[in-house]
Amino acid sequence: MFFLFQGLTQSWWGHSHTIIAHISQNQLTHKQISNINRILSSSGFETTDIEKISSWPDDLIEYNLKSMAEWHYADKPYVPYEDFNFIKPPPTYNVTTYINDAWETLHDPTTTDLWAWAFHIRNLIHYVGDIHTPHHNIARFTVYHQNGDMGGNLYRLNCTWGDACKNIHFLWDSCALAFPIADITNPIYASDLAKNSSLIEEEFPMSSFENMTSVDPRAWSLESYAIASTLGYALPSYSEPSQDYLYNARQAGKRRIAMAGYRLGYMLKELSESGLIPEPSRYKTGKREIAVWSCNGLLLIGIIVYVVAILTYTPKLDPTPLITIQDEAK
Repeated sequence: MFFLFQGLTQSWWGHSHTIIAHISQNQLTHKQISNINRILSSSGFETTDIEKISSWPDDLIEYNLKSMAEWHYADKPYVPYEDFNFIKPPPTYNVTTYINDAWETLHDPTTTDLWAWAFHIRNLIHYVGDIHTPHHNIARFTVYHQNGDMGGNLYRLNCTWGDACKNIHFLWDSCALAFPIADITNPIYASDLAKNSSLIEEEFPMSSFENMTSVDPRAWSLESYAIASTLGYALPSYSEPSQDYLYNARQAGKRRIAMAGYRLGYMLKELSESGLIPEPSRYKTGKREIAVWSCNGLLLIGIIVYVVAILTYTPKLDPTPLITIQDEAK
């Protein structure tokens, strides 16, 4: 199966995010899904749904919008050697702080802007997945990487299956090569998406987990850190992943995907039923917009009156000729 991964690009990572979104939808009623999709497609955003939008923040990076790049991870330092001294990096606005802030904002009754709701829910659908990805929550510090290994991006592997495993970060982002290459949001792959999601839910049912109905991003990040610092970095750098390692990594990755889907489902359900989602009828047009519209309306009326006046104007002609016959004779 691994020949499929030759020449892989980062867009493949969306498969796992879409499965998380699909699992989250399975926790919702049709009405709740409709409520969330309405928000996602409001305020000038294109029409979309929970699954199609699952990789939206990654798409923004592809468009060179990098101001949100640090929201994808929380690089907690991991130092494998006790005698190594390093300069602890300053705290950043990361995936844990963003999820906390977004969750708090969406529960604030004063957040009545549909654009804000659409922006935050779009981001939460993706970042809840990122925070459950082990190597989005760690940075390994050694004498070779004194500023950290960027979540394993600098932790190179000797892999023959393409970009998906050229470093430890990519390998775990791909769920250890668990899924085929495809734009999983394409309708022709709908059955594959449903099948992969169902298999994960059957193997890792919600009943096998605790705390699936609480929102604690810091705890989620520490769960991911524990996996990355033990199982993740158990693979030596510049080595080729063994079949045993790949199996264990896939199992851990699928387990995290299931947890992310259940937790995201709870969050979307809670938001849909919160009674705080703004309705278009609740919007009040601002004074500035009223003033602009009024000025534009008056200007348009003035232009129309002017054009009509020109079209209907008939000049009065003097019947007396300018030159008489007598004048011509002279």
